[in-house]
Amino acid sequence: MSAPPLTAIVLAAGLGKRMKSALPKALIPVAGKPMVIKVIEALKAASVERIVVVIGHKGKDVESAILNAGFNDVIFSLQKLQLGTGDAAKEGLKKIPGDADNILILPADVPLISADYISDLFQNHTKSCADVTLLTTTLMDPAGYGRIIRDRNGNLTSIKEDKDCTEAEKAIKEVNVGIYCFKYAFLREALKNLSTDNAQKEYYITDTIHAAFEKGLKVEAINIPNPSKLLGANTRFELFALERIVMEERIKEIMENGGSVPFPQTVLIEEGVTVGDRVSIGGNVQLLGETVIEDDVTIE
Repeated sequence: MSAPPLTAIVLAAGLGKRMKSALPKALIPVAGKPMVIKVIEALKAASVERIVVVIGHKGKDVESAILNAGFNDVIFSLQKLQLGTGDAAKEGLKKIPGDADNILILPADVPLISADYISDLFQNHTKSCADVTLLTTTLMDPAGYGRIIRDRNGNLTSIKEDKDCTEAEKAIKEVNVGIYCFKYAFLREALKNLSTDNAQKEYYITDTIHAAFEKGLKVEAINIPNPSKLLGANTRFELFALERIVMEERIKEIMENGGSVPFPQTVLIEEGVTVGDRVSIGGNVQLLGETVIEDDVTIE
């Protein structure tokens, strides 16, 4: 018997109030490409075969954008009310057949997530036979992120959302980035028992971690030293920070190919742009869409 296909649920129902955008949050672009599209591309590159996208605010727009990007095999699930990440995961789980073994869950607003991180998460989860495995990272300024709570022995006992943290807990630097791998059977039961007894009166998927700990189940955490690929975007400034990470990577690639970018902070190069070797790009240049720059070209 062949193994069940790798399965992921992408949480893309959010409004993104702090973005103050007419677009649904999942469709806000980073380097010219909607965040949810970048997440799906990473999942596909990691050989995730079955992808469920939970939609909500302007869900038809999100669905159309995904289909227009060529992802015709993506399954959509509607979260009618914004009742939190736990409720969104529950809606996504309704679309997954009972043959599922392990379920990856991640938000649509981690556009820099790499296929390698996704593959490593799956492999570590299955190799350790954990009931739930999650990615964490360490931030000098953890404000806004859920904190990783550990006991004296270093065991992960729970995740506390920022608004629910005590002052002592807010000082914790290890944070949750919202990317998990669950055993299907555990997740299905844990989601049934979530409550809204928290500051936001929502169903938190993070509460499943404490549920697993209390049952004596195996909870694993993989701490990623470099947080840049795991960062989300809840504000315009955080979106700007993600854009700069992408730009730095593109400019580094150009320089490694013999090119020159003397004023990198003023340059924008979208993801669909192809840049040849020994190219010189001057200040205040924007390269958009499917632009192709041939070898040895100088743009003032």
